[in-house]
Amino acid sequence: MNDIVKRKEKISVKPTKANTIPIENMIALAEKGLSHKQIGEVVGCGENNVQRRLAPYRNQLTSIKDFVSARAVSLQVLQKMLLDGITEKEIKKMSVKQRVDTFNILYEKERLERGLSTSNEEKHTFIWQGEAEQKQVEKGE
Repeated sequence: MNDIVKRKEKISVKPTKANTIPIENMIALAEKGLSHKQIGEVVGCGENNVQRRLAPYRNQLTSIKDFVSARAVSLQVLQKMLLDGITEKEIKKMSVKQRVDTFNILYEKERLERGLSTSNEEKHTFIWQGEAEQKQVEKGE
């Protein structure tokens, strides 16, 4: 009996390798679509350990995957809601700079949607903004 007690005293509880791996690393790999087995291979622990560590985050990971897979549609819905909420009266209240900035953003997004380059547009935008700001200063706005 004394031998068992002595052996228990000598055994120290060490954290397992899976518990020393930051959960953030496992979550990042799961978000990239790796299976539990693949995550285990990457971080150096077993599939069961990965599954156990990720279990508390299962709902969050599922909602992230759902969001990513439907992201484009979600953003389109939000864009439509935002645009539907903007009235002509609100646009007229905007400063010249706000209007120019908004126009430029929308113009660049439109060009991206059509697969056109936007790299050359920055120089033209800068010149146009400068002219718009100059006119605003001249008008005393």
